Formats: sequence, structure tokens, C-alpha cells
Amino acid sequence: MNESEIKAIAHQLSCPQGEAGIEIGHKMNALNAFITSRTIEVFSPKPNEVIAELGPGNGVLSESMVHTLGKNGCYYGIEPSDVMAEEARQRLSGNACTVDIH
Repeated sequence: MNESEIKAIAHQLSCPQGEAGIEIGHKMNALNAFITSRTIEVFSPKPNEVIAELGPGNGVLSESMVHTLGKNGCYYGIEPSDVMAEEARQRLSGNACTVDIH
């Protein structure tokens, strides 16, 4: 792997973009699933809480937490990747609580 390929991968990991970014997002879900689920377990979100998450990616790993918040809860996701933010918005907006992802 040459230096430009390494830089391209590093850029996708920091801010996934386009079709390659979507694929990176899926791989990141697999790699981060354990630590994310453990973190959510430790914080143990409750119905009606307000939660902000930095870097929710495509939202797959946040679904159970957002569902737990219920219709009166509020979830804010701060995601630098436009493609990941859009996927998270689509995935999580069907939940009962307020969802806002930027």
C-alpha cells in the first residue's frame, strides 16, 4: 500500500464520504460494536432523557439507546460526515423521541 492509499483510507476513517464512506461506516460498526454497547450499558439511558452523542456514524449502534429515550426523550448526534449524518438521520428519525443529527 502506498502513501496516497494510506492517506485516502485515513481520510475516510476520519470523515467517511460517498459510496466508499458508506462501506467504511459498516466496517466501523462491526469494529466498534462492543465498546459502544458497553458504553451505552454503563451510561444506562432512561426514558425522557436528553442525550448528545459525538460521532454516531450511521446511527446503527445508537438505535437501542434512541428507542430507550421514548417519545419524550431527545437525542442529538454530532457527526462531521455528511453521508453518515444522512444515514443516521434516516435510520433514527422513525423513533418516537426527538432526533437531531448534524
